[in-house]
Amino acid sequence: MPDLPPDLKRAHDAFTTMYDALRSLTYHRALLEVGAGESKLWLHTRAQYIRIFVIEWTKLFGTDSNEVHWKKLVKEVPAFRSHVLQAAGITEQQWSEYWLQLRNFRDKVVAHIDPFSLPDAVPDMTIARAVLIAGYQWIREETIRSGVEHKGPKDIEQWAMDLHEEALDLLGAAVEATKGMSEEN
Repeated sequence: MPDLPPDLKRAHDAFTTMYDALRSLTYHRALLEVGAGESKLWLHTRAQYIRIFVIEWTKLFGTDSNEVHWKKLVKEVPAFRSHVLQAAGITEQQWSEYWLQLRNFRDKVVAHIDPFSLPDAVPDMTIARAVLIAGYQWIREETIRSGVEHKGPKDIEQWAMDLHEEALDLLGAAVEATKGMSEEN
């Protein structure tokens, strides 16, 4: 990739982070759908996908100091916030509670294992997904309005649905191929 001005590089990195996050959540959900079962291989694989999703998502929507945090990418912070909250169907109070739940999950389970804390159940990622998709749409439109050609998907929701169908086929075949294999370690 050629050298980009800092704002364009940040936008490029943010889009890459969004794709990685959505791809990881999609693969996690597809493995649940294809019935990957309790094999250590597939349990570990699913866990890694959800960990990647949480790490990537919190780069975008976690701490303001992250290089690709949404506040460094949008010009109209209050309007963006309203947009993603409306898309997710939540209030500011619900957002604060959810954000804290995801951050605590990241801190205690994903990034910094707390040996004195039993991990809670994996938070529902439906809100995080909705926020990610709404954020992508906003940032994509803002990027285009600034005169930059965006080569990523126009409709990230459709991209994710297509990816999901593809993942069901690929991961379904992989799960089927590993059925009956023994795992000793």
